[in-house]
Amino acid sequence: MLYFSEVPILKPNLPESKVKKVLAGGIPPEAERELKLFGIEIISPEPCCDVLEPLKMHADMLCHIALDGKVFMSEGQESLERALSGLGFNISFAKAKLGREYPLDVPLNAAFIGSALICRPSAVLPELLNYYRELGVKIIETQQGYSKCSVSIVAENAIITEDESIYKACLKNNVDVLLIKKGYVNLPGFDCGFIGGASGLISKDCLAFCGGIENHPSYKEIKAFAANYGVSLISLSREALCDIGGIIALTEIKGKDNENAGKEK
Repeated sequence: MLYFSEVPILKPNLPESKVKKVLAGGIPPEAERELKLFGIEIISPEPCCDVLEPLKMHADMLCHIALDGKVFMSEGQESLERALSGLGFNISFAKAKLGREYPLDVPLNAAFIGSALICRPSAVLPELLNYYRELGVKIIETQQGYSKCSVSIVAENAIITEDESIYKACLKNNVDVLLIKKGYVNLPGFDCGFIGGASGLISKDCLAFCGGIENHPSYKEIKAFAANYGVSLISLSREALCDIGGIIALTEIKGKDNENAGKEK
């Protein structure tokens, strides 16, 4: 008999099966309803008054899910810390003190893509950067401090971005990267948001967008690029794409054959 259990995703941003819980803040009602229809529960960070108002609920600013269930968080996220600890995540003692001015707001804004960490090293929380370095993870250096915001992860070693510095750095490091047109993601208070902040994998083969990805002028290229990795695109609403700080997968559903558990092959 096959039994199912909910487990933390140990390779961040890259679920292997159906996602059960995600971290997302300030998600619009229609998009929230759609995620719930997929059976996905939403955990939200606490509002952070240390960053600019439009970013105060952005998960990719306030929390970094690292390898093997390690989590780096900003100060003042006690309820989120309890929630993630209850799911089996290991919370780092090193907390990031965020500031309102860039780059003081990006110590946790680094994108792990399965084979490497994309970030602006000088702006990243030292303990976070050292954690990856001690694990032998390649660091792809970019001038873009909003690295996680700027990267939509399609599969291991495959990303979409509007940022040219990330695009060039990834090409040099043998990452399959699609550069799309910039300026078609809304973020109130800013000229535009980022594609990574408007998206997230909700299963190995499904990339969800907060808003209608069909409205993006690079939609055909995005769809074709994702299809190369067996990934389909889902719009969670009919509205314009909106940067909410990402849809960050936390847990997934895994099956186990109990009748054969412990038996040798």
